[in-house]
Amino acid sequence: MIPLSHLTDPQEFVREVRRTMHWLVLTTVVLFLALTALAFFSWRSAEDNREAVCNLRGDLERRVLASEDFLTKHPDTIVKLGFTTQQVQKEIIGQRRTLNALSVVSC
Repeated sequence: MIPLSHLTDPQEFVREVRRTMHWLVLTTVVLFLALTALAFFSWRSAEDNREAVCNLRGDLERRVLASEDFLTKHPDTIVKLGFTTQQVQKEIIGQRRTLNALSVVSC
């Protein structure tokens, strides 16, 4: 705050106002740059997360297709491997639920 004693000297008052304005402009620029950097890093992080979710979704789609293909081609082999057809079908259902949940992300 500018002291009232500066009101008697107009030149000193103007200098004080200019000095204050310079600090305000500098502070505004620094805050703007900081917010811009924060926005950029947030956007980049969101892009990385989206890419990871898309990779996960693609992997799940391949797993579901491979499991369904395995069930149709080798229905009798499953018991010999130590798991049942119902277990594989249950896994497929769970993976489809996950795929449905991930479908809101555009890839």
